Amino acid sequence: MLSRGARIAVIGDGHAGLSLASAAVAASFSVNLFRADGEPLKAQAREAERLPLEIAIAPDAAVSTAGVKLGTSEGALPENDVICLCPPEDEGRAAPSNLETACRAVARGLRSGSLVIVVAGLSPGATGGPVRALLETSGLLAGRDFLLACSPDRTDTLTKPSGSWELPRVVGGLTPEATGLAALFYRQLVDQVVVVSSSKAAELVQLLSDASGQVNAALVNEMAMVSREAGVDVWEVVEAASTGQSGSPRLDPGLVDTDAASLELRYATSNRDGGSPRLRILEQAREINARMGEYIASRIADALNDAGKAVKGASILILGVSSVTGPSGRSATIGVMNKLSRQGARVSYHDPHVRALSLDGSSRPRIELTQRAISGQDCVAILAAHDAYDRDWLSAHASLVFDASNVFTSDRRPNVVPL
Repeated sequence: MLSRGARIAVIGDGHAGLSLASAAVAASFSVNLFRADGEPLKAQAREAERLPLEIAIAPDAAVSTAGVKLGTSEGALPENDVICLCPPEDEGRAAPSNLETACRAVARGLRSGSLVIVVAGLSPGATGGPVRALLETSGLLAGRDFLLACSPDRTDTLTKPSGSWELPRVVGGLTPEATGLAALFYRQLVDQVVVVSSSKAAELVQLLSDASGQVNAALVNEMAMVSREAGVDVWEVVEAASTGQSGSPRLDPGLVDTDAASLELRYATSNRDGGSPRLRILEQAREINARMGEYIASRIADALNDAGKAVKGASILILGVSSVTGPSGRSATIGVMNKLSRQGARVSYHDPHVRALSLDGSSRPRIELTQRAISGQDCVAILAAHDAYDRDWLSAHASLVFDASNVFTSDRRPNVVPL
């Protein structure tokens, strides 16, 4: 491992898989990338139609897969020493079926002596339970013939993107040997590795982290709605409240991608097998955060109405569909766009990091951000604050700006409506 002689297989070409593959290549490992079903990944099968490629995952970060090898055949899987299971997302969701498919693919090519690392959020006990059972259909036993560990794809919804390699990696294995080897691997990729006692502990760490992000976001989002009803500027409240939060990140209202909540969140709230307690506070938080998209869409409609325009037939430009929550965070913004579109608005978007996205089932490219494009809109809605957006230029050329991201801060202008 220290000599970089270990061969790494990454199963899953979603953002988690690509970011891990990129980090491993940057650390001088030989990396093979496979689809979630273990089949060889064809370059032309990707939307970009080629590798290497760059995928934006945050305003100031991109994943480069330069140097990543495409799996040439499923038969090449046993040639690897470390196998990382990174189930891709479906429409922003890390679907359980993807993890099961990936496990079955690995089982078909698993060999004695391999280290398998599950890079996904799971319900407590899933790594040592269903994941282990699927892998052992290979005829090999975890802990005896191969090592199995869990290192959840870390997400700080307040400050860091999914797959961010600035975050410490949490590692826990079925056995001390699995934990130690998985930790050694990750220490070649990141500065800090946090070792916990078991895979179940690692799963619970991610559950707590993701749940706290959802709950904190729900608190400030509901405060935005309450402040509106009270006739108070929520940003004034947030700014003043942050002065008493020494050492804590400031909480700002905004869109939260509840649909992209990882596996452990959906498993823990559904209590599908009766084996895990339901997190009632998390359920309530996700309901509030889901309402935020509807709230923002209604506020845009209100801003148009106050300007003497109806939503139906209005031209609305959305600025910012990616945010610090990563690519999966787009689905919350897409929900706002779809709602406005279904009300009859002509919706377009711009984002410096997203060239195209799916809206109401069809692919939409971003528009060019020109003076003509801005001045031709009935409303320009800023949903994610990117450095590329010049607020003075926007307010000078747009007839109406809805600022959901506090880009204008306390600088209130006649044509700017704050959240």
